[in-house]
Amino acid sequence: MYGLAFIGGWIEQFGALFENQTAVKIGIITSLIIPSEALWRRHRSRCNPRRERSGCLSLWNSLCPSVLMIIYAVLYLS
Repeated sequence: MYGLAFIGGWIEQFGALFENQTAVKIGIITSLIIPSEALWRRHRSRCNPRRERSGCLSLWNSLCPSVLMIIYAVLYLS
């Protein structure tokens, strides 16, 4: 399941990079099945705010999961 979430996260990020809405939706659905990758992306974007301020674009900063995704993940775990 963790591998599925990892691959889904990559698909979502590449979909955002190449503006492919189908790939983004596949990644979102994967995140809803198991939210571990979405939590990791949120953590990474929050722990490295300097990169975002400097304007350094990275594949991993292209989509940051929303607060609603974090709430969903907490409910998913309970």
